[in-house]
Amino acid sequence: MKKFIVAAALAVLPSAAFAEVACYIGGSVGGGITSTQAPGITIAASGAIAGAEAGCDYTMGKVVLGGLARLDWSDIKTSVAGNTIKQDAQWTIGARAGYMLNTDVMPYAVVGYTGTTLSYAGLADVDRNGIMVGGGIEAKLVGNVWGFLEYNHVEYRKWTDGLTGDQLKPSSDVARIGARVKF
Repeated sequence: MKKFIVAAALAVLPSAAFAEVACYIGGSVGGGITSTQAPGITIAASGAIAGAEAGCDYTMGKVVLGGLARLDWSDIKTSVAGNTIKQDAQWTIGARAGYMLNTDVMPYAVVGYTGTTLSYAGLADVDRNGIMVGGGIEAKLVGNVWGFLEYNHVEYRKWTDGLTGDQLKPSSDVARIGARVKF
């Protein structure tokens, strides 16, 4: 294993001198589903999302590594027995790794740490953090403007309902389309 790590580091070092750093700002729209599993029931809420993001990518040949920060506003909600359950906003700090198929197209994987407030009317507002994983594809549109399609899945930390003692497990799924301006 040590030999593999040393060999990988030596392979990257020569290309590091030719690496490019590109930062970007962007925005996206899409749809999401947030669900909470409780014993014997799953409550799901769906709605629209819109987000803003910023990040930087480090490109070495065809390999791209980067970091990003994103804030999503959402209208994800549902009603159960007259009570509204909703998710209003979500922040994410993440990293992504991609591979340039050519000069204009890059599939990538993304992973991050995220947080949100889930509002269960009549019960509580619960701040939840969790792990986000996903993937996408980015393609050059014109000049320094790139379009992207991305899917993310988040597993939030479980919590115990103070009234019933039930273990609740929230998660969310989001599909988005957006654009990034690189500089």
